[in-house]
This record gives sequence, structure tokens and C-alpha cells, in this order.
Amino acid sequence: MLERIATYLGCGAVKSINTPTFNTCDYKLAKFEMIDSKILPFFRKYSLQSAKKLDFQSFIDASDIIINKQNRQWTPEQFYAIKNIQSIMNKYTKESLDLKNNDN
Repeated sequence: MLERIATYLGCGAVKSINTPTFNTCDYKLAKFEMIDSKILPFFRKYSLQSAKKLDFQSFIDASDIIINKQNRQWTPEQFYAIKNIQSIMNKYTKESLDLKNNDN
């Protein structure tokens, strides 16, 4: 599936990682600009339908910080904002998504 996404978007490379305990793949981009120009527009148009939807919003928040960074050096505020976002990602479950949707 990742190879099909890479082909469709025209960017990125997929690498298989096989170990005795699991098989997985990595999707990597050579340039951060591809996130802003290809990845984000795709997932905004074709919204995720799972708890990963919340991770995607966190990913957008982190991307915005990176895109708006003025120079190569991170400010402490930017660094801690990214670390904060990272700390909440990949912790959502279907149940937490259902609760969040019921609050709205």
C-alpha cells in the first residue's frame, strides 16, 4: 500500500524492514517540502476515518511549527512544542476518538 501511495503522490521511498518478530515498512521523504506540498493536501482531501485522524491533526500542528521556523536554529519554545506534540501522538484509540466526537 505504501508503494502505491508513493507512486500516486510522486514522492517518497518505501523500505521494508523484516525482523524475526515483525515485518514493517518505512515511508521516507527526501525533502520536508514534500510534506507541505503533497502529503498534507492528500490527507486533507481524503480524511482518515480512524483514531489516526487525531494523530494527523497533531502532525499538521508540528508541520506548521517547522514550516514557520525562521532559521535553522530551534527556539526553546519550538523545541518543546514539537516534543509536546510528539508525546501525545500514537496514543489515541477508537474509544477516545468516539468520546471526542461525542463532545462536539
